[in-house]
Amino acid sequence: MLRISRWLMAFCLVMLFAGVVHTAQEGEMVPIKVTSDKLSYDATGQKVTFEGNVHVTHPDAQLWSKKIVILLTADDAKAKTKSEDDSAMDPGQIDKIIAEGDVRVKMTDGKTGNCQKATYNLGTGILVMEGSPVLTDGPNSIQGDIINFYVKENKSEVIGSSALPVEALFSAPKRTKK
Repeated sequence: MLRISRWLMAFCLVMLFAGVVHTAQEGEMVPIKVTSDKLSYDATGQKVTFEGNVHVTHPDAQLWSKKIVILLTADDAKAKTKSEDDSAMDPGQIDKIIAEGDVRVKMTDGKTGNCQKATYNLGTGILVMEGSPVLTDGPNSIQGDIINFYVKENKSEVIGSSALPVEALFSAPKRTKK
């Protein structure tokens, strides 16, 4: 189970493709490349949306999805000094990252993850994978209805349902006969 928790932590870092948590902890910048068919920015709603064939490349992993939405919160210090006539964009701070539609992650070491929706809330430090989430590490895999990973506590939980119970498959060394 420790291997799955480590993998989930790595997945969280990939989901933070903007590098917010990773660079704050490591103190170094890493190149993050995002490609998509369309990018839109809504200054009023404080939202950046990548749509269509979204591909995120990080030195440790790649992520694919149909759509990624980044929700921002306004910088309070700038908001207080900004006049009503000031129409300049305020990119704010990242609050939440949501990947939707055939979300797929592949780590450089071969570990993979799939789900329909992955939401990371930077404030709470919780990553929620929904829509038939599956994590694999070689022959090991875990799946359920929802996978929650609590980044700050470095713990995870897999929640099943009657339609999609928790299923964990772990390989163990073959026992030899004496």
